[in-house]
Amino acid sequence: MIVVEEDGVLLFLDILEGALASNRSPSDEEVDRILSTGFMAFMIEAYSRLLDLTRSDVASFLKNLGSEKPISTDPVKSMFEEGFRSCYDLSRIAELRRNVEQISGIDFQGAEGMALSYLPPGTDIRSTLYLTVDAFNPGMVFGGNMGRSILHPVRYPLDLSYLAHEFHHLGFGCWVSRSPDLERAFLGEETHESVAVRLVLHMISEGMANHFCTPNMVRPGPDRSPRVNEKIRRYGRDLRHMLEEAVDLLSDCVAKEAPVDRCEERLMDIVLDREKMLPKVHFMGAEIIGLLDEDPCVELSEIVDLCRRPERFLALYSGVAEKEGFPAVPEGVAELLIDIIRGLRA
Repeated sequence: MIVVEEDGVLLFLDILEGALASNRSPSDEEVDRILSTGFMAFMIEAYSRLLDLTRSDVASFLKNLGSEKPISTDPVKSMFEEGFRSCYDLSRIAELRRNVEQISGIDFQGAEGMALSYLPPGTDIRSTLYLTVDAFNPGMVFGGNMGRSILHPVRYPLDLSYLAHEFHHLGFGCWVSRSPDLERAFLGEETHESVAVRLVLHMISEGMANHFCTPNMVRPGPDRSPRVNEKIRRYGRDLRHMLEEAVDLLSDCVAKEAPVDRCEERLMDIVLDREKMLPKVHFMGAEIIGLLDEDPCVELSEIVDLCRRPERFLALYSGVAEKEGFPAVPEGVAELLIDIIRGLRA
């Protein structure tokens, strides 16, 4: 069941509308009220881990809305600030209110059903969908809940595949959360094991969501910008090199020869795209899941069951690597990772 939480963004828009009417920036008290909303708590918790976005950063952005110039010098954080600043206009607020109505009125059952087609029986998708003000990511999943930015209108005819993509992540997270130790590793601990486990889980989750729900997201097409199309083509040319980077990271994590903070940086380079186009893991994961899906020796049920038994990915990848000439995960590394993931699931 999906519960839509729109009260937070409506409060945000009300406060901005009042500030504009008085020709001022939001007051300290109003900023505190915005920061206390559910959608802001959701965004800050998620991005503080991924991008070091803090409550203090967001407070400074909101207090600066009435000024002519933004204050952030960080290229990623400036995206968030520009997103908030884009709302500081009465005509834009009216448009955003229409976006809220459209998003809140979506029938999510169709997208949920599409996602459940590629999830194990017994998957229970229960989540709060926070309407957010997010210029970095139109949709995201974190901690079992989902964010959908009101900065992006609903496009018609309605394409449920992108919602199904996010719902698949929620369903995958449902299985991860049944093992508290595995969930802690997935949410991000400062250990070599956590980095390795997260890479494997992201490969499965993003691979399945993209291949089964949004295959066009990882393919060039006329509806994509030239920059995005070129990046996807480059990923296709560099696939073996990117897989080699991923295998090397797994090996270094198991051996614990590289500093954990450096391993974390390498993982972030794989699972995030600071240019906001397409992370490497989306493309790599979709390619591997796609090859497994095409393999007559691999049943669809085996792929779907990776949500329950993610350690099986290493054996399935080994078969793909041998057939396609991709970099192989060393046998000793694979065995240790299988034991680590299985132990976290116990």
